[in-house]
Amino acid sequence: MLSLKGLALLALATAVAGGCAGTGFGQETRADVTARMGSIKEPLGRCYGDALTRNRRLQGSMVLAIVADHGTGKFSQVSVARSDVPDPELERCVIEQVSTLKLEKPTKTKLQVEYPLELTAVD
Repeated sequence: MLSLKGLALLALATAVAGGCAGTGFGQETRADVTARMGSIKEPLGRCYGDALTRNRRLQGSMVLAIVADHGTGKFSQVSVARSDVPDPELERCVIEQVSTLKLEKPTKTKLQVEYPLELTAVD
């Protein structure tokens, strides 16, 4: 049986915000991105649980590319930048969940984030 701990989210986010200082990606924004991603841990766990019904040995890393729109903080243009988890349905589900998010404190500029997920089944 899969617990909700079936999806381990790494608390790391690497961001590129236009390549210049003062673009709004400091510790506060980094914490906001991490908190938003943490808020969907259960739905992401369900995505992974569904994937495990298709392949019970499925595990690995997935790196998401996310744009947080300036002014609104809405997570848009969410895609899988890299993945060693061969499950297109899982990717679709993860993208769908992440696309519902927005920063609590939007930045003044568009923010580009790469967010790694480590997928590991836990009994």
